[in-house]
Amino acid sequence: MTVDEAAKQHKLPDGNRELAYRCFDAYSELGDMKAKYFKAYYIQQKYFEVDDMDANEKDQLIANLFKEVADSGDEYPEAQLRYGNCLIKGIGVKKNLKEAAIYFTKAAENGQVVGMFNAASLYFSGGAGKKDPKLGEKYMKLAAYKQHAQAIEYCRKNNIQL
Repeated sequence: MTVDEAAKQHKLPDGNRELAYRCFDAYSELGDMKAKYFKAYYIQQKYFEVDDMDANEKDQLIANLFKEVADSGDEYPEAQLRYGNCLIKGIGVKKNLKEAAIYFTKAAENGQVVGMFNAASLYFSGGAGKKDPKLGEKYMKLAAYKQHAQAIEYCRKNNIQL
């Protein structure tokens, strides 16, 4: 089974997730970035239990895989978003809002709507290192234009013209 076939299994309501995970695991060992993303995702979502690791080791593996995929280029904005979430929540890595903002911004620049909203939130709050209302507004508007409900509500409440 190829990685793409395993990804198709993942999308099927009655897909064989165990077989898909085993495929992702094998291809991730060969360096396939898509497989690494799905391996981390499957472990994070508990679609497949990794028995020989404790919770901290699993979290570290998840964060490391998402980071590796996120850093491999702009093809995987979901990985950029998910690694940003690891950073903002301290899952498998030390909590780091400034670095989370970098990954959310990368995800946003690659069209990831939740990344747009998360980046905007950190720029507005100063979690990105310092407050930057101009960048906050830019990403909040982008998220709102893509119909992100929280972004639309934020713009409405804060008189940000759409």
